[in-house]
This record gives sequence, C-alpha cells and structure tokens, in this order.
Amino acid sequence: MTSQRWLPQLVSPDVWNHTLVVITPQNVSKDLCLLYIALGYFGSPLVPSSHVASSNEDVQAAAKMALAAGTHAAVLFNVPAEYLTPPQLDFPHPLVEDQMLSASWALFRDRGLSQTPLELPMTKAAVKAMDVIGEFLDVHSFVLVGASKRGNLCWHTATVDARVRGIVPIARAINLGAVWARTQRQLGGFPMVTQDYVEKHLLAGYLETPSGEPLLHIEEPWMQTGSVMTHDFLLQDPFFYLERTAGLPKFIINAASDDFFIPDNTREWWDAVPEPKWKLGWKFKECSI
Repeated sequence: MTSQRWLPQLVSPDVWNHTLVVITPQNVSKDLCLLYIALGYFGSPLVPSSHVASSNEDVQAAAKMALAAGTHAAVLFNVPAEYLTPPQLDFPHPLVEDQMLSASWALFRDRGLSQTPLELPMTKAAVKAMDVIGEFLDVHSFVLVGASKRGNLCWHTATVDARVRGIVPIARAINLGAVWARTQRQLGGFPMVTQDYVEKHLLAGYLETPSGEPLLHIEEPWMQTGSVMTHDFLLQDPFFYLERTAGLPKFIINAASDDFFIPDNTREWWDAVPEPKWKLGWKFKECSI
C-alpha cells in the first residue's frame, strides 16, 4: 500500500510504502476490523520486500485476536515510513523511529515548517489503510491498536475518522509537557532512551513552557480523501482534544519497565479522559512527590 508523498522537496524517499496484511477467519460475524499498527520495516528501504511470513509475531497476535473476537483483522507495517533521509534539512544520514520523530519536532520549532511533525503523515497512513481495507473487505468499522508512537496514532486517527469505533493505545502517555515535567522531578533527569529529544532540547524547557505550545497544539486542515471525516483539524497532543473522544471506547494499556514513561504518568491525564474508558496497569498509593 502507498499512503502518500510527504515533504517531496525535503525528504528522500518521499513516498510512503507499507505492507498491509489482512486476516479473515472463517465465520466472521461482525462488520468490524481490528487494525493493528505494528513496528516493522516492511516496505522501507531497509526491507523493500513486502512479503511478511505468516509466522510473524505481529501477524500471529492479530490473528489470535481476530479468532477470539470473530472479526476481521489487519496489520499495518512501516508507520512512520522508516529510514528517511532529509539532506536538505541538515541530516545527511537515514533516520529511524525517534531519530526522525525528534528531528521533525525540531524542524517545526526551528523553521516553522507546519507539515514536518511526523504525527501528521502517520495519521494519514492509518486513514488510507482503512480506505484500502474497506474496499477489500467491505468493512466500515475499525478498532485501532498500537504501541508507543503507534499508540499515539490511535488517538489521532479516532478524532479525524468516524469509522474508528474504539482504540487500544499501548505504552504511550499524553499531556507530554506535564508528564516530562513529572519525570524530571522524580528521576532528576530523563530516561536514556530520550536522548534524541534531549540533545535537541525538546523536553526540558520546551514542551512544558509557552515556547512548546505551538507544537503540542499544532493544527492541520484535514482534507477528505474518500473517508468520512468528523473534524476539521488534527492536533499534535491528544490531551488537548480529549472532548472529541467522548463516547468512544478507550482501553489504555501501560507497560511495566517502560523505557520512556514513568509508571504513574497517568496521574497527569487519566482523570481528564472522557468515558467510556478502561486501563490496564499498575495501581499506586497516593504519595506526595
């Protein structure tokens, strides 16, 4: 699947290619597809082949969920597009995952390029996947599952497309400015895995201050591409448009020993999340920090 071209004058390759695996158990009884947005480089310059073995752990996980729920399932790989090289933006080497995400934030901050935050094309990739699945299976409702960056993507996609009927974000905090401020207070710094962001001065003194608000509140006019869109704008941090998820089932899954987020990060945002909602994670006694 090809979802889009992104920053064609700045980034190479500018075409986002993905592998999309569709799973249909026998005796499917629901007009519903579980869309699992997984970490994987299939379709990228590193793994140009689109072939994914049926033994792939993400495909196996989606298949088990489809069988248990009696629904279709699909796995979308290479979101965001990986191993991008932006030579025109002073990055001579291919970037992947947090390297590219942090670079896109820095470019927005330093050059005011509104299209650079990587969350925007990631959301368009998920919407295009639903378009393709809808045509292939004649399915009109989706539950989105993803972890980390792709967990954040679940929130974004749900706010711009009415076909999303539920989300399962895994291991991803929202209200980032407050979460990183709490992290710094508790740890005396930031986790080592945030190095790409720390080196670009994107955490301390940025996200939790007025200078970082334009990134967290970035809005992009959303163009209809054959999908039923319910909102006109996409914002970067889901915390700032939680009212748009009222009535949408949300199952939040936190991770033990998470590399990025402290275990009680939900204190900065869970109470603000509208119903219906459930979460799976640790329970903590209240304490003063």
